[in-house]
This record gives sequence, C-alpha cells and structure tokens, in this order.
Amino acid sequence: MPRHIIRTALAILVVAVTFIALSPGLASARTIYEEYATVVSTSPPSNASCSFVSSGNVPGAGQACFVANGDQFWIRDYYADGLRVEMRASVNTTGDGFRCYTFRGSSYPWQTCTSWAYEIPENGTLAYSASLWDSNNTLRYNGSLVLARAG
Repeated sequence: MPRHIIRTALAILVVAVTFIALSPGLASARTIYEEYATVVSTSPPSNASCSFVSSGNVPGAGQACFVANGDQFWIRDYYADGLRVEMRASVNTTGDGFRCYTFRGSSYPWQTCTSWAYEIPENGTLAYSASLWDSNNTLRYNGSLVLARAG
C-alpha cells in the first residue's frame, strides 16, 4: 500500500479518536453545524490560531484559522488543484461539531464562517483541523489537530 495512503488513513484515525475523546458520552445529543463560507476582503487577525494543509508536493495548499474573539472560522484555498479546503472542529464541553467549507477555489480570498458563534460555549476547548476534499472524499488532513480556547 502506498505510504501517502497509510499516512492519510493514520491522520484520519488520529482526528477521529481525538474528536471522540474530546466529546462527552456518545449517547448525548450532538449537533453538527455547517456553513458555506462567505468571501471577505480582510485577512484573519494576527492573533488567529491557524493550520495549513498540503496537496501532494505543494506545502500550504490551504489554510484554516480560528479567532476566539467572536468565534470566527477562516478558510483559504491557495492552490488551483480542483480540491476544496474545509475546516472541521469539535468543542469539548458539548461535543458539537462545526464544518466550514467552500467550493469557490483558489481564485477567491479569505472566507469566513461566523453564523454559529453563539453556539460555541465560552471557555471551551475547540479542536480543529484543515483538510482537502475531492467531492465527498477526504484526501488530506494536516496530520494534527489545533486546540484553541473558545472566546
């Protein structure tokens, strides 16, 4: 089996196990919030917590950031490869999940997801990761989760 498939499978396993570990009991009610990102003319502030994802030999093909003040998700696709960038997150106090995505591609600037800001509990720990998708198939995670304190 090719190494990149093994690495991708291991990265997905790590993300899944971590999200489950951060979530309360599996029997509890869990909500998944999804939002199609909105194009903005600014960049994330300098205090944003960010994660990059690579595409093949292209490092930094996409980026996802979280800003605690206002609970803002930011995503950007830097590479015209036909793939889309997503940010997926989970918060430890409720187990709720968040998905910020776009199909716009690399010709667009930064995009944000902010509609669920009031759904993220104050002072919870948010685990998130950037990922690349081809249709409904995950191709790459950045290989690690970023933990951030919700504001």
